[in-house]
This record gives sequence, structure tokens and C-alpha cells, in this order.
Amino acid sequence: MQLLKPKVWVNRDTHKLYGVVPVMVLEDEYNIQTENNAIFFVEYDLQWINQQVYRNLFNSLRLNLLLLVLTALSLGYYFHVTISKRIRSIIKMAKSYQKWGYLQELAVDGHDEITDLAFSFMEMVRQIELQYQATLDRQKRLQVILDSIADGVIATDNEGCISHMNSVAVQKTGWSARESQGLKLDKVYHRLDGVTETQINLESIKLDGVPNIQTRECQLLDKGGHVLEIIDRITPIMSADNQVSGFVVVFTDISKRKHIEDALRASEEKFRTITVCSSVGMFLSDAKGNLIYINAKCAEIIDIPPSQILHKSWRNQLHPEDKQRVLDAVQKAQLMGLAFNEEYRWVHADGTVIWTKGEMVSVLGKNNEVISYIGTLTDITQQKLAEQALVENSQRLLETQHLAHIGCWEYDFINHSMWWSDQIFHLIGRDKNNTECTVENYIRYIHEIARNQKIF
Repeated sequence: MQLLKPKVWVNRDTHKLYGVVPVMVLEDEYNIQTENNAIFFVEYDLQWINQQVYRNLFNSLRLNLLLLVLTALSLGYYFHVTISKRIRSIIKMAKSYQKWGYLQELAVDGHDEITDLAFSFMEMVRQIELQYQATLDRQKRLQVILDSIADGVIATDNEGCISHMNSVAVQKTGWSARESQGLKLDKVYHRLDGVTETQINLESIKLDGVPNIQTRECQLLDKGGHVLEIIDRITPIMSADNQVSGFVVVFTDISKRKHIEDALRASEEKFRTITVCSSVGMFLSDAKGNLIYINAKCAEIIDIPPSQILHKSWRNQLHPEDKQRVLDAVQKAQLMGLAFNEEYRWVHADGTVIWTKGEMVSVLGKNNEVISYIGTLTDITQQKLAEQALVENSQRLLETQHLAHIGCWEYDFINHSMWWSDQIFHLIGRDKNNTECTVENYIRYIHEIARNQKIF
């Protein structure tokens, strides 16, 4: 049994589609095909089909376009609400930092956030460049300042690695700035305590974030092995959050000062030795004349223990008859800047009277102001007693010569002067008030025979 195959064809004249489909007929309950076939004929209008296809396509495109527009509106709204809002915030922040006012001049007509944002960033870049240049200028000025001071300056980071050294530090340590860059501070900056090297414990300088400034005198061993006497100061650099971000070491070469101090110490020791061993009283007073130091001999002369010089006035020890004269002379010497040189007496607590020759000169400061007085007291008691005994003996001799009618004369070979006793005037018959005591007159009053015989 042969079945017909389906057929489809198009009639171009009528613009219709035709189709023939064979139909199988079931004759019994066992589904047995027979030769009695039926034909199912179908006819379609192609224009109607095209119209339906175009209509469906247009509806699909319109729906897609509507979805596209809605999507674009949603994106625009999202951009406006989120991105544009943030851009305006950035622009506002940029304008708040703006100092030169270029943004308004660069802005175009209308409100264009992107343009404003671009020009704002341009202005911020310009300001950053200006600030960077200003920072470089400040660094140069700081470098000039650091190089112009007489102290050595070394800066480190938080780990103690050297980041900067000024010219004085380079000269004193013997390390160049390039060599020392990044090295540990202890490698370049060797501190000595006598002959033992002492490490710088930077951790001890920062205690709980509180600056602990250390200042001490020590020695610096430079790269060449030379030792310098220095005084240094180590200060932590604190950041904005109060954390230690580095350290600054400032040190001063005090070698010359140490030499001067050693020389002064030696001079003071010599002075002390002299004052202790001297048989002359020595004293030192302030600018007002108050005693601040006396040696043992001076204490013995004025009868004031050295421990009491600040509490007991030397003025009270002067002899009542000499006190006013001495004080007037001291005041005159102080006012006129003259040296003091007087002979006067001291009275001890037991009534002993001591004659002294006092000398005092002023000690001037660098501006020629009087800062103190230094003086000496020489005990001339025995000399005064000898002079008094001599005067008394001379007086007794004159009285004896007068009683014996013996005349005498004296000639001073230093001053080339002559003295006659009253008996000489009596013997030669001359008035004492009208006769000059000279060698020539004395010889002239001698008898001619005596002069020829060279008796005189």
C-alpha cells in the first residue's frame, strides 16, 4: 500500500499558499491501514501572514524601545542622585580649598559638574605644586639656618637611622652626609664617658609617648679617632598623633671651654695654695664691699673666723680712731676707681691692737664694670712698734744732746736733704726760722781754719 506524500506550493499570481496532506483512515480496531486515502487541502493568504509578522515585529520593537528608554531614564536618575551629588560635594570641597579664584573664571556657561570637577582638580594640582615649591623653599631656608649655627645637628627616623646632618655635624664627626645617610646613630655618633663608649638608648628617651629630653656632657669620638669634649641634647620628634617619629641630636663642641675651665681650675688651685701659704692676709669682696673670702692670715688679723665672714661685718673690727678715715678712703676708691692704700688698726675681742697696711684693687668685668675687689692686709705691728721706739730714742737722744750742749745733724742721701738740731742753730748763732738747712750753709758757717784743715 502506497501513501501520498504532503505537498506545499505557492501561487505567485494569487499570493496564496496551498498544501495537500494525506489522511490515513483506520478501518478496524486493530489500526490497519487501507488504500482508501483521504486528502486534506489547505489554503493560506500570504499578505495576511506578512501583515501579522510585521505587526508582531513592530510591537516587539516598540516594547524594546520603551524598555530602553526606561532603562536610560533610570540610569540618568541614578547618575543624578548618586554620582552627580558626589561630584558636587567634591567640587564644593575643592572650592573651599581654593585660594586664588581661578575656578569661576574657568567655569563654562551652565551647570556642568564634570567641567567644574575637572577644573577643580586642575586648581588643586596647581595648589599642590605651589605648596610643594613652598615646601622646597622652606627646606632650603632650614638647611641654610642649620648650616649657619655653630652647633652640630643630626636628625634620625623612628628607628634611629640618620636622615640629615648639617655641615657642623659633618665636620665634627668626620662622616659625610652621603656616607651617614641611613646608618644607625651609634655608628656615626660615638659618645664616650671618659674612655668607655656609651650607647645611646633611644628607647629610654620615649616613655609612653612623653618626650624625655636628655642633656649631658660627654666626649665624641670622630671617624678619625680624635676626641672632642661636647655637650649634647637629644630630643624626640613628636607627630600629630603624639607618637615619636624621629629624634634630633644637637651637640656643641666645648673643647675650648674645657681647656679654659681646666686652666681656671689650675689657677684657682694656685691661688688657693698661695693664700693658704701666704704670710699676708688676702681677701675677696663683692662689688658692695662685703667679704666673700678671706685666707687664714686675714682671719687672724681682723679677728673674724672664715666661717663668719658672711655674718660678721669687718667694719666693726676697725679701731675707733681709724674707722671713719678708712671707710671714707674705701668709698673714695670705689667711686673714683682708684686703688686703696692705707695704714690703720684693728681691735681684737681681747683688746689687742694690730697695725696693718691695707691695699685693695677692683676686679673689672668684660664691660669694665666692677664685679669684685681683691686686697691684702700686711701686719706691720712690729714695724710700728719699732718706729715708735725709734722716735722715742731719737727724742731722748735730742734731749741728752741739748743738756750736754752737743749739736747734731742728719743727711738723707736718698732725698738729698739735711736736718739740723736746735743746738746747731744755737752754736752757729743763727735763727732757725730764717736759716735754710743745707750742706752749703753748714760749710759756710764753719770757721775758715777748720775748712782749710779739712776738719769737716
